[in-house]
Amino acid sequence: MDTFPPEILQLIALYVATPSTFTTDVRKDLVHLHNTSRSLYCALNPRTNPHLYAEIFRRTFDTSALYRRFSPEQLNATALTHELQRRWKCLSRVRRLSTASGYAWTSRQYRKADLLEDLMTMYLMFIESDGENAKVLLRYANIMEYLEQFKQNRLCKMRLRPDMPEESEENALWLWLCWFTFDYYKCITEREEVRINFDYLITPFVLGVFQYANTFAPWSCPILPLAHPSSPSSSPNASPSPLVLTNPSPSPNDLIPLGPRPLSTAIPGGYLSIPAGTHYYSHGTINTNNGVLFSFPLLHHAAVQLCLAQEDRLPMFQHGAVQPTNEQLLSMAFSHGFFPSAMTLVDQRPGLPPFVDHRAGRVARDAYTPDYMRLKFPCIVDSRRWDNEWARLVGCRDPLMSVPKSVDVPTYRWTPGRMTGEWDGRFMISNLESYNRLLEALQPIPTNHPHLDEPVREYPVNILEEVHRLHNFQSWSIVEYHHRPVSHFPNALRPGKAINAHLPGDMVVERTAESWDPIMRRWRNGILVRANGAQSFYEAIPSSEASSSLPIPPSNSGLPILLFGQLTKPPHTSPAATHHSWFEAGTTISGTVRPWDGLVTLKATGDPRAGSFVYNGYLVGEGDREGESGNWVGRWRDAHSEASRVAWEGVFVMRKRGE
Repeated sequence: MDTFPPEILQLIALYVATPSTFTTDVRKDLVHLHNTSRSLYCALNPRTNPHLYAEIFRRTFDTSALYRRFSPEQLNATALTHELQRRWKCLSRVRRLSTASGYAWTSRQYRKADLLEDLMTMYLMFIESDGENAKVLLRYANIMEYLEQFKQNRLCKMRLRPDMPEESEENALWLWLCWFTFDYYKCITEREEVRINFDYLITPFVLGVFQYANTFAPWSCPILPLAHPSSPSSSPNASPSPLVLTNPSPSPNDLIPLGPRPLSTAIPGGYLSIPAGTHYYSHGTINTNNGVLFSFPLLHHAAVQLCLAQEDRLPMFQHGAVQPTNEQLLSMAFSHGFFPSAMTLVDQRPGLPPFVDHRAGRVARDAYTPDYMRLKFPCIVDSRRWDNEWARLVGCRDPLMSVPKSVDVPTYRWTPGRMTGEWDGRFMISNLESYNRLLEALQPIPTNHPHLDEPVREYPVNILEEVHRLHNFQSWSIVEYHHRPVSHFPNALRPGKAINAHLPGDMVVERTAESWDPIMRRWRNGILVRANGAQSFYEAIPSSEASSSLPIPPSNSGLPILLFGQLTKPPHTSPAATHHSWFEAGTTISGTVRPWDGLVTLKATGDPRAGSFVYNGYLVGEGDREGESGNWVGRWRDAHSEASRVAWEGVFVMRKRGE
């Protein structure tokens, strides 16, 4: 072996460390090879040859997302070598704990720091997955069994307490990992008792709208980031202090800081960081941490998608029609070559054909979702779908700070025309009587009365467990408009009240306006908007032109994106046509998009029977090409109360029809 050239030894190491089937711990094989001879020890030492381990990383894990989201300096051989070692350690620990007893999950045996690191590592691998990361997690790390162990040993014990579950980092990551591993096959074949138990566990996360965040910054701020902390807030609902907003909670006097979301503590030093003092012979001693700091994802959105996917799992037909069995549903899905998890035959469940998109003539990139469902299952084989989610975690955590251009931080990029089209959604809200009981339970005990005379108050979590859920089904037709400065109308529309979806109350829209574009030498179709004594031109963006995403230039004065549309009836062939909506067809929809983080805010008006409602939420899992809109997830609330006041509020998820 001592006579072998180093290149040959490295090829042997690459063959050993990157097997075609990642089913064993390759670290043990490398250790045996490493200790074979002195020449192999020197050639395979990560400190003397980090480039070898960087190549092993590239062949084992997906790297396309990393090279899109990080600078080349951050992805040097040293950083990739350290990340490879860290991932191997985490995945081996996850694999061991997936079959371990309950004692191994105690805080003494499984430290919280290790738990957070494992959960965050798997989350990051999923949002970077182009197929390889998902294979490693599903086949080697046994992530499905690990998540079940977490549920039994952590979450079930937490739900035994009468308090609302904490919006902690580990709970948020566990819910998102459950969503990433959720598909149509699991949704249909899961036993009823398992489904009911899971619904019981996540109900507080779904209906506890007073407890868990729905946005990265208050939805009442239409323009972010704020110019300076000492300057007045641009939000019409700001309190006299520029650093706080009125908290839309049962206690109107509470104030919440308009500050950053907490940073993730899962990976010390940040993602792709190199511990200070690490010594590599080829680079010398490295004393700097070049890791990226980020927040953890929103717990609420993962819980809402999981809950409403379970609620929407079966098609509803006309009264008297025969309901197909689960086996018949799966047979119909697979008869056309569909595969629910968007993985190939050898990657997932044996005996099922690959998921082929016959229109494109290739294996599909989307998880199979039947047309009757009003949400899409997550895609774990196309990392571009999660670029914007990563941009939110890194660049949208502090609404008071404008990141300098010299800092390499991802920017949220909105895809023009993403909201244009027909949308179908499922909406859920607790009945008003239960919601009033919940508000009474949340009120603080008065200090000017003896506690003995106070009636015993219910725990909010107990009310949520027995609340009667009201379901509603809505279909919308929406057109997206972008501001285009023209000679006579250079400025964008100034924002109005938050409860009006940030649109001015005196706004008048002409829907037949046209403007000549001297650069593109064409007429642009759009609308002319009049409000506050000024006029602005907005161009209509059709969905067919949504081919690439772009950052919307920041504006300190106007709204760059407007949305207009109406509620419609779904096609007669759609199962949604059998459901009754609270709104009559023709009810108008209008709103805005906040470019800072892609928050979509809409208001439905014009139906005196149902009243007015405000909707706000994010597009989750969307790509930058046609057919990749993802899910629109968020909350809807009664619009008769000001944004600073508590209101009747529920959750929803929508999906663009035909995608």
